[in-house]
Amino acid sequence: MERTKKLISLAGTLLMLASFVFIGVQISQYNIDFSVLASPYVAASLLILALIVGSGYLFAAFVFQSLLEALSGLSLNRGLVVRIYCMSNLYKYIPGGIMYAIGRNRIAWETDNLRHSTVAFATILEGALYALAGLALIALFAFDHFLFYIRQLSLSSLVWIGALIVAALCLLLAYALRQPISRFLKTGIDSGFRLRVIPKLLGGHILILAMQALTFPATLLLLGQSLTPSLTVATIGLFALSWLAGFLTPGAPSGLGIREAMMLMFLGGLVDESVLLTAIVLHRAMGVVGDVFVYGVGLVYSWQISRECVADGFRFG
Repeated sequence: MERTKKLISLAGTLLMLASFVFIGVQISQYNIDFSVLASPYVAASLLILALIVGSGYLFAAFVFQSLLEALSGLSLNRGLVVRIYCMSNLYKYIPGGIMYAIGRNRIAWETDNLRHSTVAFATILEGALYALAGLALIALFAFDHFLFYIRQLSLSSLVWIGALIVAALCLLLAYALRQPISRFLKTGIDSGFRLRVIPKLLGGHILILAMQALTFPATLLLLGQSLTPSLTVATIGLFALSWLAGFLTPGAPSGLGIREAMMLMFLGGLVDESVLLTAIVLHRAMGVVGDVFVYGVGLVYSWQISRECVADGFRFG
């Protein structure tokens, strides 16, 4: 068992190195106009926005821990969950877009009585909650635009969207039937899991996505784009719509390319296109900086939690 854990740790390190390589390649392809960073005020403000985005990812680790605990009935080591979640979050830049989900199963390897199937189910459920969070922001901030684009879709696209909605409803039905499903599949889902935790978890995912969406109009403002209140609201909603399109596209690492294309299409007629293109590129780069930042915070947080646990064991053991 100890040897298996060492092999998994080695695999995680190799995946981490691969992630940084792909992150470097991705940044080199952004063609960022660094002249916009000549102003110390703009550069500092963009860095703050990147840290806000990163803070959302860190909060996502806490929400994922709550989700895992609700499903398993276990009390998990927060430092362990945060470290592995933040590390595997960087795996999303590896082509294929699924390595981050595989990396999270290391939590099960290092936690007694936590099943791999429970971690996998939590990841699927997290995805469904993110999709619902995206729909909630779209409905709140860009409902009219959403209806307009829905009317432009082909029948096959509408069928695809309908299938996703049905899938989300099936997941909700699975929660309601958790006890017989747990007994039949032996997934280890705790019978104490209750539907009342769903609104709390959904609220957490809406907050995480809102932190990303709110930073985009702020980026436009820093680049000199004037925004009216109504345009700001529409920008937030259309960012959420673009994010959701990238999120639901299979095989796109972190929605790369899809989100940017959707934002150009949705916002191209609303704001200055040259400013929009620069903002899109900068915001993507800010997301990468936020990912790396939260990985560092996760390591420090994990180290601090482990140190406190050792100190408590020495003091009371």
